[in-house]
Amino acid sequence: VPRLLVQDRVAVILLSSPAPFTHNGYLPPPTLAWLEQALRQVPADLPVIISLHHPVLGDPRHLDQYPLFLELISRPAFHVRLVLSGHNHERRFWERNGIWFSGVPKLPKDRSYDLVRIQADRIVLSRKDLGASPVPYLEIPLAPPARPLLPEVSLSSGPGPVGDAQLLLKF
Repeated sequence: VPRLLVQDRVAVILLSSPAPFTHNGYLPPPTLAWLEQALRQVPADLPVIISLHHPVLGDPRHLDQYPLFLELISRPAFHVRLVLSGHNHERRFWERNGIWFSGVPKLPKDRSYDLVRIQADRIVLSRKDLGASPVPYLEIPLAPPARPLLPEVSLSSGPGPVGDAQLLLKF
C-alpha cells in the first residue's frame, strides 16, 4: 500500500513495486495515478524522497513502467530530489534532470547499512558500520541546483565503503 509522509523539511513517498510471479518490478496504473495525486498534495517548495524496491535507472528491465514513472516525477511542478531503491544489492547512484537515484545494497555479513539523513539544507547518504561513525558518500542539496551539476569530489585513504578508500561526492 503506497504511503505519503509529510514532515517539516521533506515529504517521503513509499511505493510497493513487486510484480506477481516475476523478478521485475511493476507499478500498475492505479499506483501511478495515486503517485501523481500524492505529488500534487506536497507543497511546491517541499523536497520529495521516493522509496521503492526496484531500481528505476541502471537496468530498465527491473521496473516495467520506468519511462512513465520518470516522466511523472520529472515534471517541473514536483520537487522530487531523491529516489531510493534496492534490488541490485549494490551501492549505485545516478543524477538525471536534477533528481538523484540511489540503489542501496543488501545488509552484508558485516552488518553495515546505509543511512539517509535530512539536514537543514541537504540529504546525506552514509554507510554505517556497527560500532563506527557513519561515512557519508553522497550529499544532495534540498533545493534543486540552478546550474549544471559539477561535483566536489573528496578521496581519502583508510577503511570506508569502497574498501581502503573513502569517496564523498558533494553537489
